[in-house]
Amino acid sequence: MKRLPSRILVYLLALCAASVPATCGVTAEEWLALATAGDVAELSSALNPAQVPESTALGLGQWVLLILVAAFGLFWFSPALVRRRRDLGSLEPERNAAKGAARSQLGYLFLVIGAVLLGTAWLRVWGTEVGALAVAVAGGLAIWMGLPMVKKGRALRSTSATEAVSKDRRPPVLFLRAFNLDDQAPEVERSLVFALKQAGPVIAIGKPGESVALPGAHRDYVSDDDWQDKVLGMIDSCRFTVWVYGSTEGLKWEIRNLVKILPPEKIVIVLPWWDVPLKKRADLWREARTTLDEVLPMELPQECGAALFVRFDPDWTPVLVSAEKRSLAYRMATLDIHNPLADGALALLKDFGADVDHRGADALYIFIAVLGWIILGVLALLFYGLVVVFSR
Repeated sequence: MKRLPSRILVYLLALCAASVPATCGVTAEEWLALATAGDVAELSSALNPAQVPESTALGLGQWVLLILVAAFGLFWFSPALVRRRRDLGSLEPERNAAKGAARSQLGYLFLVIGAVLLGTAWLRVWGTEVGALAVAVAGGLAIWMGLPMVKKGRALRSTSATEAVSKDRRPPVLFLRAFNLDDQAPEVERSLVFALKQAGPVIAIGKPGESVALPGAHRDYVSDDDWQDKVLGMIDSCRFTVWVYGSTEGLKWEIRNLVKILPPEKIVIVLPWWDVPLKKRADLWREARTTLDEVLPMELPQECGAALFVRFDPDWTPVLVSAEKRSLAYRMATLDIHNPLADGALALLKDFGADVDHRGADALYIFIAVLGWIILGVLALLFYGLVVVFSR
C-alpha cells in the first residue's frame, strides 16, 4: 500500500499520454510533432478544449494502447487493492495447481500478444508512425505483464518436499543452505537442482512465511523452533546431502550433525564461488578451511583450484570435484557458454555412479549460443553497412 500513490501517478501519466491525442483538436501525428518541437504556445492553443471537435476518432493503434494500459492498471493495482489476506500463522505459501496452470496460460497468452504487437509495429502495418509506436508500447506492456504471470503460475503449481518424495521412488537429495542465499544468489539453487534432479527429487526446508514457493528444490515449511528436528528427520532417507558452505550458526550446526550422523560418502559441500575469479578464490578457500577443519575428521587440501564441490571417500579423504573440460571446438561453437555449477554437479553425479544425461544442458547452451551468433551476425552487418556508408 505504501507504493500505491506513486503507482497511481505513473499510471495516470501513462493513461494521459495514451489518450491525449484523441481528446484534443489535433491528430496524434500533429500532437507528437508539436510536443517534439517544444512549441509551448502552439501546443497550448491546440489543446484548448474549446477547439475540440464533437467527434474525435481514435486510431487503431491508440485503441490497442488504451486497452493494454487499462489492463496494465488492473494488473498493477490488484495486488495492492485486493490482496488476498493470508493466514498470518500459515508457514506454507499458497499452492494451487489448477490456479497455477490458468495463471501460466494467461501469462503465455500475454507474451504471445506482446510478441505479435511488437512484430507488427516493427513491420509498420499500423499505418502511421504514432500508431506503430503505440502498438510497440502496448506490446511491451503485454510482455511485462506476462512474465510475472508465468512465474507466479509455476510457483502455484509447485509441490512440497513430502509430496515429491511420495511420488518419486528414487531416494531424494537433501539441499541445505542459508535462507539469505535464496535472495542473494538464487541462481545457485536453480543451477544445482537443474543437474541434481537426475539423481532424485531435490528437497529442502523453506523459509517460513514465504508468499510463493521459490523455483528450485521442493520445500517443506516448519517453524523456527522445529527446523532442526525436521532436518534430522530428512537426512536418513536421502541418497546424499548437499550442504552449501556458509558461516551462519545454522549452517555450522548442520555440518556438525552431518559429520556425526552420515557416512562421509553421503556428504557434499558446495563452494558458492562460481562467479568469483580464480585468483580471488584463494582467500575464500582459506577462510572455509579454517571453519571446516574444526569439524571434519581430515584436513582439506591447501588449494581448491577451479573446484566448486567437495565430496569424501569412505575414510573421510576429501575429493575436489570440478566440471569436465570441454573440447576447444565445442567451446568455440557455443561461445564458451556454460554453467560451472550445473556442469560440476553433473560431474559429481558421475562420481556417485549415477546415470548422467548431458543433453538438457547441452541443448540450453547451444540455444543460447545460436542467439549469440545471430546477434554477432547482425552487429557485423551493421558495422559493414557503416563502413560502406562512410567509405563513399
